[in-house]
Amino acid sequence: MQAIVYTKPGCMKCRQTVRQLSKAMHTKDVTATADDIKALKAGGVQSLPAVYIFQGSKPIDYWSDLRPEKIRQYTEDNQND
Repeated sequence: MQAIVYTKPGCMKCRQTVRQLSKAMHTKDVTATADDIKALKAGGVQSLPAVYIFQGSKPIDYWSDLRPEKIRQYTEDNQND
């Protein structure tokens, strides 16, 4: 399992999300460009971080903003992997 997290500079929610997910899976932190933000907004994202979880190349989950319950779902499930 792996995560791609779109972030913005100076975002505490973004840093916390990346830090926590990194404990359980490979996590790629991508600083969102203006084009990324435009595409994310078109897809319904209203705030960063925007998190995409993949199993192999298949996307299996998505959320935006700081979501401790979603982070726990993946960090607790993967602690013994």
